[in-house]
Amino acid sequence: MTAYVNLDSEAQLTSMLKVVVNNASNLPNVDKFSGKSDPYVIVSFQGQEQRTDVIKDNLNPEWNKEFEYDLNGKELSAQETLLFKVKDWEKITANRLLGSATVPLNNLVRSKSKSVDTEVNLVDGEQRATPAKLKISLSYDPPPSATKGEAQEGGIEAGEEVKEFETTGGEPGKVGVKRTRRGQKGKALSNKPQDFQIRVKVFEARQLTGGNIHPVVRVSVADQDRDTKIKKCTNNPAFNENFSFNFHSTPMDLFEETVSFEVFDSRKYRADSLLGYFELDIYSIYDMPGHSFIRKWMLLSNPKDKGGDETEEKSAKGVRGTSRGGSPSGYLKATVTVLGPGDKPPPLSKLAGEDSSDDIEANLLRPAGVGLQDAVFTFKVYRAEDLPQMDTAVMQGVKKFFNMQQEDEKLVDPYVLFQFCGKENRTSVKYKTDCPEFKEIIKVPFMFPSMCQRVKIQMFDWDRLTDDDCIATTFLSLASMSGQGEEGFLPTFGPCWLNFYGSPREFSELPDEQEDLNDGKGEGVAYRGRLLVELETKLGEEIDKELEVMKGPELIRVQPYLSRSKYKLFACFYEASMVFDVDGPIEFEVSIADESCYFVGNYGNMMDESVAPSNTPPCNAVYDGSNYYYLPWSSEKPCVCVESYWENISFRLEPLNALLRIIDRVRSIAQDATELKEKATNVEDALSDVNGFLQRLQDLAEEPQNSLPDVILWMISGSTRIAYHRIPAYHVLFSPKEEACGKFCGKTMEIEMKYPGKKALNIADHPELPAIVRVELWFGLEQYQSNWTAREQREGDFGVLAETYENEVKIGFWTKKALTRPGFSNASGELPLPKKKFQAPEGWEFEGDWYIAPEMRSGLFLT
Repeated sequence: MTAYVNLDSEAQLTSMLKVVVNNASNLPNVDKFSGKSDPYVIVSFQGQEQRTDVIKDNLNPEWNKEFEYDLNGKELSAQETLLFKVKDWEKITANRLLGSATVPLNNLVRSKSKSVDTEVNLVDGEQRATPAKLKISLSYDPPPSATKGEAQEGGIEAGEEVKEFETTGGEPGKVGVKRTRRGQKGKALSNKPQDFQIRVKVFEARQLTGGNIHPVVRVSVADQDRDTKIKKCTNNPAFNENFSFNFHSTPMDLFEETVSFEVFDSRKYRADSLLGYFELDIYSIYDMPGHSFIRKWMLLSNPKDKGGDETEEKSAKGVRGTSRGGSPSGYLKATVTVLGPGDKPPPLSKLAGEDSSDDIEANLLRPAGVGLQDAVFTFKVYRAEDLPQMDTAVMQGVKKFFNMQQEDEKLVDPYVLFQFCGKENRTSVKYKTDCPEFKEIIKVPFMFPSMCQRVKIQMFDWDRLTDDDCIATTFLSLASMSGQGEEGFLPTFGPCWLNFYGSPREFSELPDEQEDLNDGKGEGVAYRGRLLVELETKLGEEIDKELEVMKGPELIRVQPYLSRSKYKLFACFYEASMVFDVDGPIEFEVSIADESCYFVGNYGNMMDESVAPSNTPPCNAVYDGSNYYYLPWSSEKPCVCVESYWENISFRLEPLNALLRIIDRVRSIAQDATELKEKATNVEDALSDVNGFLQRLQDLAEEPQNSLPDVILWMISGSTRIAYHRIPAYHVLFSPKEEACGKFCGKTMEIEMKYPGKKALNIADHPELPAIVRVELWFGLEQYQSNWTAREQREGDFGVLAETYENEVKIGFWTKKALTRPGFSNASGELPLPKKKFQAPEGWEFEGDWYIAPEMRSGLFLT
């Protein structure tokens, strides 16, 4: 028996990147007193470093050294880069940098030969150009699957196809078919009168043109018209209204008629009140599967682009479009069904259910003669900070033992992914850093105007062997960063920090139960980092490079956005009630970003001179005799102080708070007017104006460039996070101007705590509230902290408590013998805190003696 081995089977599962360092020229001489530089090259790819040999006393060295990087069967991403560092070897002192270069691999990935020879210019440590150059050769062996994928390129990607019906002699906004289609069907339409019903449901509209408009939709079928209700002051109205049209006609006559959708601004009664329109002949709908189109988006034509040669039909109801030409004027989503004798309507589940095609351009009906403009998002990614640990630390101890670990290595390899309307692009990966500097520009093409309403931005952690893990997700609304009407502007954002939220930051080897929060599904319960970005939109621009490295002037321009001011967050807890059944003591954590005030004990003399302790001590809950528990804080209310450093954006948030106060007043007026309406008959117009004004204010009261993270309050028992609540920082922000203060700044709030993640949605198993907390919050610049610490009308004095916990073990009886922890320690037993070691800070002194607080589990307190 003969056995055969397929020698190619193993090769088919691998892919390889090969790098050849040929030579360098014009290297700087940093060894002027002892000869010439002794250069060698370090090549870095995906966190792996390899180096050439050292060539002594040579400023134009030749290495011809080849390195291989195994890609483990994966394709090489066009966003990957290679980093080359040329250094001078020193026997005793630190090796000095002679020059460096970052080489993008997009040209290598896209080249047919999969090989590139190039000579790159080196820059010094401050990114300044030098005369030095490095010659390299790159080659890439892709896996067979990638080769097959390239052979199949040229097809249409899912989610990118846009359906278009062409007409002969068509009109903008009117979708039709060539009259020859009926002949192709092989049978003529009947001329016998029959009963037909046409059902129409209008869902919503998006991106309507104009400012301060009150849109209304008129649906016209043959000679019958129906109008939706008017929606006040919005460019993205939701209607959700159904209409039925009954006809007794011959198919030959009825199918010649059209279904017309016209969107009007109800504030106007002139010919220019028409915002956009779309028409489709009934035969085209009846010819579709199921005699209907379901949940389709229609691209509206702009009536302002009509030619002057055609006549316009004007009536008191509106204007019907009848001329050639046209440009996009927004989107309208609807379902239309044509039912004849014996026809069954589509299932209700299909009519009512949302599907994945609701928000992609593949679900778009585009009229002939109306086109979308090519546009490009230019997304500049400067840097990120405060990213959490994402990888296990198992190998770190081994590396540290063999002195292989660098001091600044972090357990996260981040990159940024930008997504919009089915298109995406990403930055390169920055390895082993939680504060990466990307300094990259990514470009994404799209069609303008787009019915997609938001941009999706995600940060991922790159993994060599497994799927990349999502660090966090955030969204940017196009409506909040663009303008409508004649004075409108294209989507523009930043430079500004974007805050990311998701699951708690604590790393665990076990699967994350709240991983969906990192994907943007639900409200994030913890801060997971921030990203400094800038977004620009340009029409008609062609993309030369999808990924570029930023240049010096762009980096200098963003420097003012890196300056910080010192802020303080104060919290005073008055009461915690309706605490659901918990095991063990309860404490509260107040944090803003990763600046947390949660400690499991008080570390000796770590006290702040302006406030009480910076944590709520663990406290046993007391049963209230009914269904819940409460915390017995009694006359001593725990207070919290958190120090942090953020950008001073009061010029943005103070006007926002002033606007929110106006909204509250207008909302109160609207409520009073609603009550008056029940008793009077002449307030309809006034109430309509008030509600319209309120809606316009609410549209304005959205600040997309808010770089201050939210304040997050957590209820914790032991090491378990039970419930949380997020509060926007501007709600508790202090300003010297009273009208610009946050509406909850320095005021008692009654907060309903929430379970995190999926547990909050499981009302059947968890119908209860976790707890209700009455707390007072104050957040502001340090220079204004006296507004909190020196208030004239406070209910009590601030005091600082020193606490320590006495430990005993039960061996039939309680004793201090055979203890595995110190006699006195913090609450976790990890830090020894003997009473005699407590020292008051300079200028402070203790009052009284230690006393026992039973509710704190035999805690001893000295005041």
